[in-house]
Amino acid sequence: MLSLRRSLASATLAMSLAFVGTTAQATTGTPNNPVTVTDPELGEIIEGGTTQSVDPTRYDYVPDESQPIAASAWGHQAIGGYSISFKGLSLKIPAGTLAHDIQGGSTYIRREAAQYVLVASANICNYRIDFQNRDLRGRIVRTYTGNTVNKCARLVTVVRQIRKPFHVQPGVQCARLYAGGKFRGEQCHNIVK
Repeated sequence: MLSLRRSLASATLAMSLAFVGTTAQATTGTPNNPVTVTDPELGEIIEGGTTQSVDPTRYDYVPDESQPIAASAWGHQAIGGYSISFKGLSLKIPAGTLAHDIQGGSTYIRREAAQYVLVASANICNYRIDFQNRDLRGRIVRTYTGNTVNKCARLVTVVRQIRKPFHVQPGVQCARLYAGGKFRGEQCHNIVK
């Protein structure tokens, strides 16, 4: 049975690589864990997984109140301010706006981009933007994990984009902001066939 599961995981990975159109190097976990592939242009791609609302440091975190914005190719989501601890001090990071743009049609995405803009003069530290596709039942189909910028930047617009076309499943496609090692918010678009 374990051999059959490994064969299925390998076949799924091969289909995923063909689907993305890449010659990526693959890393597989146990049959019960999502499959991770690495693409030189897209970065780390995590196939599958389930959502959870407990640990905001993980790629599969989705807050209970997460609601997609109605079908639109462009949207903004306010991300509330938060506090971080640094050398025993509590520092407040002001709010910002996460903008998310998808170009394409139906389940085909020609280009996807997101940017985060702080609304006040402040720093953002150890940040990244992920893109995540969830199906109609809320299950994670694929996460395109961004590179974490391990430094603080002042008065910046954090930008991430994928120019290589790809397909997604019907459901939602979300841009997700992580800063200081934790999920801070997301902006989602409905995806319909």
